[in-house]
Amino acid sequence: SYRVHVATANLWRDSYNPLRSLTITRAVNLLEEGERGAMADLQWTYRYIEMQDAVLGALVERRTSAIQELDWSIKLKSEIPAGKEAVAKRQRDALNAAYGKIGNLTASFEAMAMASFRGFARLEKVTDGDGDVIELAPVDQWFWVREGLYGAWKLNNESRIGTNRGEDGP
Repeated sequence: SYRVHVATANLWRDSYNPLRSLTITRAVNLLEEGERGAMADLQWTYRYIEMQDAVLGALVERRTSAIQELDWSIKLKSEIPAGKEAVAKRQRDALNAAYGKIGNLTASFEAMAMASFRGFARLEKVTDGDGDVIELAPVDQWFWVREGLYGAWKLNNESRIGTNRGEDGP
């Protein structure tokens, strides 16, 4: 599975603290790398800042706790054209059933909310034997690159430092 590969490729980063050598010059370089699409070190640094900064941590907690309180159920429009009520109810029921199979739906919403702090977020569909989506797994931001500010997103499957080149992702 892609997630196992990601976990294995990420082991070296587990012992790398980017804040130890963070200077103004290094911070500017990281931001410029991000503009060029080389995200690995910038995103790893963002993660450490989120963990260390109490104010930012509180903002993240506030955002994610609000998402935990949201109701995700599919609702019908109040104004359904005459004769379409039965179709609308079947669609609602089908969507509720499909989304109900996703075991981590709320956690997925939380992961997507991190885009407001880190600039983007990605989820990978995990399916069962029938092809139904049963989980939406976050893929850490340091595994994504793009060639330039508006280039297509690519997978940096080894989280290589300083590169904005990758391969098509899952």
